[in-house]
Amino acid sequence: MSGDRPFFSVIIPTLNEERYLPKLLKCLEGQLDRSFEVVVVDGKSEDKTVEKAQGLEVIISEKRNVSWQRNLGAKRARGKYLVFLDADVEVPANYLSEIHHYLLVNKDCRVMTTWMRPDSNNDSDKAMVLLMNLIVEVAKMAEKPVVGGYNIVIRKSVFENVGGFNPKIKIGEDYDLISRLAKVGETMQILRRVRATLSLRRYRHEGTLTYLRQAAVGTLSFWLKGPITRELFDYPMGGEIYRSRRKSGKGKLVASVKKYLTRLNGWLQI
Repeated sequence: MSGDRPFFSVIIPTLNEERYLPKLLKCLEGQLDRSFEVVVVDGKSEDKTVEKAQGLEVIISEKRNVSWQRNLGAKRARGKYLVFLDADVEVPANYLSEIHHYLLVNKDCRVMTTWMRPDSNNDSDKAMVLLMNLIVEVAKMAEKPVVGGYNIVIRKSVFENVGGFNPKIKIGEDYDLISRLAKVGETMQILRRVRATLSLRRYRHEGTLTYLRQAAVGTLSFWLKGPITRELFDYPMGGEIYRSRRKSGKGKLVASVKKYLTRLNGWLQI
């Protein structure tokens, strides 16, 4: 999408994402900032994902591993900054332009993310994503930075200096990356005036309690014990897993959690 050397390289790891990838690509086509390229790294999808990315640079990965795929994309990338987005994320038209402006004004910023918004207007969904945003903020203040791998911007030279993502990590490869960056003095900045849209398909598929439990267990395990190199719970990659019947989410406890999230949303007046 840019003939000369681009400022950004948008790297998208995929596996059976024919339903979601086109939405993200349409968002990227509408970007106000045109200094970017798109690199899709596919893990040998069994659907039409690669076909949906026709006309773009597509790398076929021999391994179905999100870290491995992101690293492959980074190696091929020509941009000064790498933008890692998951296939089910959507971004507004000013996403790259706002980030570009921020980086030009704040020349010492080499790692950043943005706040997120949910993919629905449901109050409990809005509260869930708000909590995620606040956790990122609080973790940064506590000098225990966390960030979602679905929305990371990092200078390519910095990414290479720390060795990129660790493919051996089962869960929390994004936490591990940002932790290693912090250890070498890189401070993650958070842009709040532009927000990417986070798909809550895993949250809906797994059910509220399972999703919250996995998030808590994964985060605490990383903070207390470091990189997670064994399976704590099933956390598969691939869009096809969300085509199966979703969990009902019934039960008093689930209902009470959702009710709490809805109240939280109203209290904070999102």
